[in-house]
Amino acid sequence: MNASSARPPVRISSVAGLLATIPPLLGFTPEDSLVVVGITAQGRVQLAFRYDLPDRPGDSVEAIAGHALSVLAHQELPLAVVVGYGRGPRVTPLADAFRAAAPMAGVRLHDVLRIEDGRYWSYLCTEPACCAPEGVVSDLAADPATRALAAAGLGALPSREALAARIAPVTGAAAVAMREATFR
Repeated sequence: MNASSARPPVRISSVAGLLATIPPLLGFTPEDSLVVVGITAQGRVQLAFRYDLPDRPGDSVEAIAGHALSVLAHQELPLAVVVGYGRGPRVTPLADAFRAAAPMAGVRLHDVLRIEDGRYWSYLCTEPACCAPEGVVSDLAADPATRALAAAGLGALPSREALAARIAPVTGAAAVAMREATFR
């Protein structure tokens, strides 16, 4: 039995709950990113992966959407949530590309979201009662999913750079000592 199967499942019952689970899934809090969450037919999150938001949309939005959808298809994941972290002009072209390409790839988009400055917007919801034009304020740190993940020992570093620093190879004297210990 591996460690992950020993942990109790975290139930996600809201958009905020889903957004709260993404940083622990990635290991860091995304910024200027597009995150794709692949979900099984049984409603279980199977994988999450991210892309940098392109500086200028151009042709790269179709390439990103195509690549992500091919990963989901290869993993036989029929459902996805796409979340853009950043300003609307950088996220919206990607959201549009996913919405256009997903049906042809056989992937149903449960939601396509954008999050910025503590607010989120849905590209699929048109009901002002739940998806206000000014965004929905969300305190992800206070969400029950965040607490459940923290209790299970799953947290997130503040940035991708912090994660890269944590897993970077040691250098200098520590690297020499490690090589010697490995050789012994």
